[in-house]
Amino acid sequence: MPPRPHRSNRAQTTRLAAGLAIGLAVAGCSQVSNTIADMPGIGEPAATPARPQQQADYPPVFDRPPPRAQKPLTEGERQQLETELKATRERQTQQAEQAKQQPPPSN
Repeated sequence: MPPRPHRSNRAQTTRLAAGLAIGLAVAGCSQVSNTIADMPGIGEPAATPARPQQQADYPPVFDRPPPRAQKPLTEGERQQLETELKATRERQTQQAEQAKQQPPPSN
């Protein structure tokens, strides 16, 4: 059986380059990007506003709002409001029908 040939230097170089490229791609997701952004000539444009010295706190998403000053409507107030809304809707429907029946003004 003949001896197996050794891999060429070109194949090893290709593997090394691929490994280096993958390493750089993974490193690009790290916190290094913040320091690169601060570098002159590479980072942010001159017109970019300055970063705040202290980061803002997270919004209070779990805090409950204060109780409402206005009480909910009673059943009688709710029925009266519904009656007024129905009357307004019917009046507007009648006005729209009348406007459709009238001929458009001539110029």
